[in-house]
Amino acid sequence: TSPPAHWPARSRRTGPTAPFPDRIREAIAAGAGPPGITTLKQLAEMLQLNNVTFGERMRGRTAWTADERERISSTLGIETSDANLQVEQLRAERRTRREEGE
Repeated sequence: TSPPAHWPARSRRTGPTAPFPDRIREAIAAGAGPPGITTLKQLAEMLQLNNVTFGERMRGRTAWTADERERISSTLGIETSDANLQVEQLRAERRTRREEGE
């Protein structure tokens, strides 16, 4: 049997992914972007991000810029207000651990 057209979004390292990257994947899989944006790689190229930086953004390790969020929103037609929520949560957790360790 062949694999499904769109695998459920998961990260090998962190388990289920955050809602914003999931929406990006789902929008691209559904064909929401223009004809030139049919893969994550093409989206990264449109945003002028290298693979490492794009991957860091998608995993919630680094924040999306306002320009990147606007371009994603206008290209894929998805909400971007929670784009950096995972980054902010991870930073808050690290801050809490540091404060508890003092």
